[in-house]
Amino acid sequence: MQVFYQGTEAIRKPLETVVGIVEKRASLPILAHVLIRKSPEYLDLVTSDMSIQITTRLNFGRDSEADSETNSKPEILDGLEEFSDDNNILKIAVPAHKFMNIVRVMPTGAMIEANLSESKINLTGADSSFTLQTLPGADYPEADFDVDWKCNFSIKAKDLKKILNLVSCAMAQNDIRYYLNGMLLVIEPGKLHGVATDGHRLSHAAESVEGVTESSKVIIPRKTVEHLLRLLEDSNSDVRISVSSRSIRFVFGNIEIISKQVEGKFPDFEKVIPKGYGTQITIKRSILNENLNRANILVNEDKLHSIKLHFANDLLTISSSNLDQEESKMEIGVVYNDKPIQMGFNALYLLDVLNVLSSYENVILSMSGESNSSLLISVPEDDEFKYVVMPLRI
Repeated sequence: MQVFYQGTEAIRKPLETVVGIVEKRASLPILAHVLIRKSPEYLDLVTSDMSIQITTRLNFGRDSEADSETNSKPEILDGLEEFSDDNNILKIAVPAHKFMNIVRVMPTGAMIEANLSESKINLTGADSSFTLQTLPGADYPEADFDVDWKCNFSIKAKDLKKILNLVSCAMAQNDIRYYLNGMLLVIEPGKLHGVATDGHRLSHAAESVEGVTESSKVIIPRKTVEHLLRLLEDSNSDVRISVSSRSIRFVFGNIEIISKQVEGKFPDFEKVIPKGYGTQITIKRSILNENLNRANILVNEDKLHSIKLHFANDLLTISSSNLDQEESKMEIGVVYNDKPIQMGFNALYLLDVLNVLSSYENVILSMSGESNSSLLISVPEDDEFKYVVMPLRI
């Protein structure tokens, strides 16, 4: 039975879309496979790790035999519809990474034909032939997603990607406070906020949305954030977001991502973001980034990456020292006429945010004037973006 007959370009990108979440050492052997669902009209590729599921759809518009006669490429659907358990749908599970590697080595422009024979799938193209073992598609596990969507709204793809990019650098990694290993989405009428913190820093960004009538809060896992950043494009196309009590769904183009939410109570971020800091210094992002990288050289092996910022007489001095009594000092001209102040920070926390702000020319450093206060970093062009870094003892 023919499963598909398509050009390498038509199958490669959808396959790359879904294979990204497949772990080589999956908790269940079948989760190391990609589920193929085929009907006369479409072909779906599905992968899951039981907490996140990615589906991409290729629309044939007719059966694959007709496609093979015309060598036409499948049309990509703008969004996915609900799937039915139609008896006409073929379901098979194919080893994901082997399937992906076979498609990758096929030359551009080559046609790939996939035929199913009993429990094996044969892939041929470009004078090559591969035979892979398959598993029954009916055995592919269904994750326990809550699909009773109570909140539905849309946001521009570039705006959602901007929020995720600006905020994700502050997410915790492997923290026992599991709710910090993700991102808080605060959904309000007209606005979507993204917040992340690892307890040492906090990042906040927000953009406009359409269709929200009631406010809600959702914590999404780090893995979901990472794959959204990988797949979203900087475009004005809409991303449709649906939220239930335990799950969240993103649909854009021919891609659907369903993810479980992270349970837990996220810290009150509004109390962390300082208000009324009287001292503000505007500085070129690239210059600050270059000098922080230099200062970090001597403390790169230090767990805290401790550096000092000293403000006095229109000058910012960045210094660092290590246990070998090696020292570095850089000076940057700024507009600062208040009392001298010296503050200590983890250099990586500052570099992380400067890297995600690469499209901005200037950043604003705000402080209270005390050496033990936090540092607030913002940009002139975006009033919503706030990045707070807690100080180190010096």
